[in-house]
Amino acid sequence: MNLRRIAACLACGAAAAILAGCGGSKPHIAPAQPSSAPPTFTTGQQAFISDARSRFNVGASVADADLAQVGQAVCTAAGAQVDRKALDLVPAANGMGVTGSGADSLINLAISDMCPENVPAPAWHTLARFSGSGQENSRTFRLLGDNPVLRVTYRYWDNSSGYGGDNFIADLVSRDDDVQIVNDIAVSGGKTTRLYPDLSFGGSAVYHLEVQATGPWTVIVRQRY
Repeated sequence: MNLRRIAACLACGAAAAILAGCGGSKPHIAPAQPSSAPPTFTTGQQAFISDARSRFNVGASVADADLAQVGQAVCTAAGAQVDRKALDLVPAANGMGVTGSGADSLINLAISDMCPENVPAPAWHTLARFSGSGQENSRTFRLLGDNPVLRVTYRYWDNSSGYGGDNFIADLVSRDDDVQIVNDIAVSGGKTTRLYPDLSFGGSAVYHLEVQATGPWTVIVRQRY
C-alpha cells in the first residue's frame, strides 16, 4: 500500500472516530408544525362580532374569538332561562367590561344575532319596594335595557295636617331624567301607572325615588323584561 493510500485511510479512520465519539448518527430534524387555521364562525357569530364592534367600544386587543365566546355564553345562559339579573352578569364574567344598561344591550344583541330562539318571554319583575312617612329621598336602583317600561303602584293615607288633604308628590329621578309618578292633593289615594323613562343618548339607568308627603305611603316599582 503506497503512502498516499495509507494517509487517506488514516484520515477516514480519524473522521469515523470523531463521528463515533459524537454519536455519529445523523442529527434529528423536527418536522415543521403546520400553521393553525384561523377560527371559523357561524353566520350568527359573525353578525354579533360585527355588531358588537360597531356599537360598543371594543378595542383591537379583543379578538373575534373572544367576542364569539361572550355571545355563546349569553346564549347558553338565556337558553337555560336564568334570571335576567344573573344574565346581566354574563358579559363581565367572560371578560367584557360592560355593566348596567350596556351589559343589557350587549345581551340583547347577542341573543338577537346568535340565538333568537332564546329570547326570554317578558314578565313583570319587582325592582324596588319603598315605604315611609313624610319626605323621602330613597336609595338608588337600576333599570334594565334601553327602553324600559315601568309599572309603578303607589298608595298613601292620613296625608293631612288637619285641614283637608296635603300634597302627595312622587317622582323617579336620575342624573338626567325626572319622571313624575303622581302629584295629588288628597288625604288618601293610590293607583298603578305606567312610566317610560328616557335612557336614550346614554342617559343614566340609576334612579331613586323622591316623595313629598305628610302621612305614610308605599311605592312599588316593577319593570317588564
